[in-house]
Amino acid sequence: MRRLSLLSFAAVSGALLAGCGGGSSSGSGTSPDSAVHTVTGPGFTATYQGKITPAAQFDFNGVSVQLMAGANLTQVNLMPTPQLGATHLAFILGNQIWGTQPGNESQLSGDQITNGLLLPTSPSYSHNGQIAFSGMAPGATVPQIYLCNYDGSNLRKITTTAVAHLEPSWNYQNNKLTFRDASQNIYTVSSTGTSEAKVGTITGLHPVFSPDGTKIAYSKSSGGKQQIFTATTAGSSPTLISTSYATDNCNNPAWSPDSTMIAFDVSNGSSLNGIAIQDATGKGGGYLATNPQSGTVDTQPCFSPDSANLAFARNESGFNVGIFAAPIAQGSTANEIVNQTSDGSQPTSPAWSPFPATKAFIGTGGIVPSAGGFMWTQVGDAFGTFAAFVATTPSTCTITPQTTSFNNAAFLVKADAITKVVYTNDYYGALTGLTFTGVTQMLVTGSALSGQIDVIAPLAVKRTAAATSLKPSVSGTHLIYKADFSAVYSKGKNVAPSGASQIEVDKKGNLVSWH
Repeated sequence: MRRLSLLSFAAVSGALLAGCGGGSSSGSGTSPDSAVHTVTGPGFTATYQGKITPAAQFDFNGVSVQLMAGANLTQVNLMPTPQLGATHLAFILGNQIWGTQPGNESQLSGDQITNGLLLPTSPSYSHNGQIAFSGMAPGATVPQIYLCNYDGSNLRKITTTAVAHLEPSWNYQNNKLTFRDASQNIYTVSSTGTSEAKVGTITGLHPVFSPDGTKIAYSKSSGGKQQIFTATTAGSSPTLISTSYATDNCNNPAWSPDSTMIAFDVSNGSSLNGIAIQDATGKGGGYLATNPQSGTVDTQPCFSPDSANLAFARNESGFNVGIFAAPIAQGSTANEIVNQTSDGSQPTSPAWSPFPATKAFIGTGGIVPSAGGFMWTQVGDAFGTFAAFVATTPSTCTITPQTTSFNNAAFLVKADAITKVVYTNDYYGALTGLTFTGVTQMLVTGSALSGQIDVIAPLAVKRTAAATSLKPSVSGTHLIYKADFSAVYSKGKNVAPSGASQIEVDKKGNLVSWH
């Protein structure tokens, strides 16, 4: 996989270190088991019955950790801090879709694109992290719409009709997409590829749903110039929006997250080649957020999910030199966040994901009905991991930190019987569920840098009665945990089904060896 030279988002968003300030609770530690209480902390709310013993929120190495145990947790909702580090930015580079987070990047559309089976264009994020894009497989006659998870998994084609499916865009409200065909007819289609239909009689390029689901913005020729229009989702009431730039060419409309503003690129072919922002009703005056110097063209804008910034592609002397971002204020200075690769591949078509929505992990709609404890970590302003521990008797569950040496975070989880552990190292990613019989204690280790879990090692029954702590010994830059482990799970797989007496992890908390 080629690596990109990625520049920090810090110039755009600023660095935010997740706080570990104490949560607020009602009656914690003194209430009868029948009482219902709520505790809040950085990024979560929890409803529980009984006594929390212990409850801990602390911070180390920039990782904020929240622990709750010893109560019947009936509802836990996670609300990742709404900061740009919790989002993703997708873009096209070298006939592939790529994505970035602060300090991290990965190809998003998987091995099939890497192998040249698809030529993706126009990425668009859904409210839950899926990416829609237009692509064409070898032998196909028209482009179709494909979906994948934000990390490229679960790639699938959802449309099959003979119409060219170009420039898809999500409707957050009803899980539909809009797109246009080669004749600029505008359509909608469900996220499963069904119910494909024209949107009235409107035609144009770059159709995009407003986030509130009430309108579609698009560009079309008017008076010899490309202009920005909006219409209802039924195709009625087309309205000219780009009134401040009636003598210029306007393309690539993008809605603000609150649906009140539309950004678009505007050009007169000489002195004006920037990004304009216009009131979505078309009644207010527009202004230029960027107006670069001669020879530089800014195009393909998208709003950040907090509406404070725009990302866009910049072209200098005919070459797309990178993805830039700038505050939406008039005449703002742009900062480069993704630049071209050493082989000259040029990034285009940025798409910014929305903030992760509140998500239930325990209780109604959650991954487990109830639990005796949970652990959640947050790295700066990004999600780290979440783990729920299901105990036969919730009040017996405790979670005790063991060490943070060498950036390794370790915890000893205890209960009368731990029957299940469900965790995820990715807010949008797959869940890992592990079931146990006869387990009363387990070691959980991970990284104090990424906040993510790697090792889950239950202790054998004959050893658990005596195990009050699992403090590691130091071997160079590694930590060694010694106990009678009945299994060793790493990245969701049991690598030691016959058990182990020693686990060695590196300074980042990753499993190195066991025996």
